[in-house]
Amino acid sequence: MNSIEKLTELFLKFPGVGMRQARRFVYFLLSMPSSFLKELASSLLNLSQTVKQCQSCWRFFEENTEEKVCALCANTEDKSLLVIVEKDVDLENIRAGGVFKGGYFVLGGLLSPLSQNSLARMRELSIRIQNEKILQEIIIALGAHPNGDYTAQQLKKILVPHIKEQDITITTLGRGLSTGTEIEYSDSETIKNALESRK
Repeated sequence: MNSIEKLTELFLKFPGVGMRQARRFVYFLLSMPSSFLKELASSLLNLSQTVKQCQSCWRFFEENTEEKVCALCANTEDKSLLVIVEKDVDLENIRAGGVFKGGYFVLGGLLSPLSQNSLARMRELSIRIQNEKILQEIIIALGAHPNGDYTAQQLKKILVPHIKEQDITITTLGRGLSTGTEIEYSDSETIKNALESRK
């Protein structure tokens, strides 16, 4: 495998990138000056050295201290609310709306009714909920598509013991989001409406 093919294979691992787009990326890089390639390579290497995952919400954040939790978790305004999202970009999109002031938890993926996979962070979520003594509501904020709906159903089943033991309400986003919509691509007004009409 030559270097063009190898880089194409690496780009194919990116979400939503097909063969044509991967090749387009490779040829774009080939057309750029070596200074750009060096800067890109340096930035990629810095990711693993300066960015880590918060041990509370599991989002990625820039590491500038020895803290294990991000500033977002350390400074949560309303600790009675917790929103569960699929990925970091969903968290950022909800934050951009400026409406939600509670805590966050990033699942890192979804379940599929067609596979037997499990949520990798289920244990961490359970521990987080047990430790949040004033938690009153968990909002499941997943995309309005089959895998998002299935994951929400499974989360509700798994969280039943916490609901009963800690008297927590579980809600999902209202359908201001149309079916098939990813949180990532929703504008802040749509997310605001979905949060306000949760049920």
